[in-house]
Amino acid sequence: MLRIKAQCAGAASQKRPKGSAGAGHLFPERLRVQPGKGANAIGKAPKSFFAVTSGTTRRIVRLGSPGIPSILGQSSGVLGKTGMALYNRQLTSPTNTDHLLMTDTPSGAKPIQFDAASLNSREAYEQALREALAHFQSLPPKASEVDRARVNLDIAQARTGLGETEQAWELARHAFDVFIQAEAWQDAVEACEVMYQTGEPAAAVALSHGVWLGVTYPIAPQTTITMLNYIIDETPEKSDGAAVAAAAAHYIASIRASDEDVEDLTFLTRNMLARVAERHSAVTTQDQLDSWMVKLELRDPAVFLPRMGKVLDIIVMDQWWIDRDALRSRLPVN
Repeated sequence: MLRIKAQCAGAASQKRPKGSAGAGHLFPERLRVQPGKGANAIGKAPKSFFAVTSGTTRRIVRLGSPGIPSILGQSSGVLGKTGMALYNRQLTSPTNTDHLLMTDTPSGAKPIQFDAASLNSREAYEQALREALAHFQSLPPKASEVDRARVNLDIAQARTGLGETEQAWELARHAFDVFIQAEAWQDAVEACEVMYQTGEPAAAVALSHGVWLGVTYPIAPQTTITMLNYIIDETPEKSDGAAVAAAAAHYIASIRASDEDVEDLTFLTRNMLARVAERHSAVTTQDQLDSWMVKLELRDPAVFLPRMGKVLDIIVMDQWWIDRDALRSRLPVN
């Protein structure tokens, strides 16, 4: 099955440089993207950028937590003391807070951007569409609605790359409903990402649904971080919403990543926090970053997670497609 992964798909591959100076400091001297080292995962890439990969297996992830029951709208009981202790260690431990991003890129450099056309991707999208359509036709009559929706999501991804965004939206929107009914949360968030990538009028609403589900349910942390990064890209530079999204991303990486991925993912999310701090308040030193996080209350998930929920409410207004109260009532904690 061919999957088309969005701009942060390679984020986990970004490694912290060995031998970094200044161990124990959270903030780097410069926060610019270094060409050739996962720049698209940090800088803002246009929505037309995709990395096209093919395979026969959907993403298989280790779900590192039972979910975050108090997320986005409730303010108590966030994963209990164990989760909180792990989160606090990620913020304060000298071994986990070297530099956010070591780079020699000049401080005035612009973020690197990519365009799908430069990747000769149209042929890849056309091939993806042919394969996905053939796959759909080959499904047995007894194939489940979820299986059919997954193939339709592949079709939608390919159509998005070809500019057929209206058709892609309809396919992804129907797939989303199927996944919600089946409680296939990872698939539902991926459907939200496809809808967001279409750029259709309700793309921001789809993004908000993906963020809410991605933080509430224990899906792949890489997916949730990607969705939160979109929120950062969509918010004004001085907006507190971006800061809250970055803090939420770091929290998710800290509690949900597998042992194999936690170092890479928290390194990425610390980059996200630093990038937001720089653009939000011109933060350039460790002391400034510490003060900034305290001022915006970004160290306590019991505070910033409900704020994330308020950000989503502002974006969605009265256009929620899901009954969040009903979903919360069925969480294991309840």
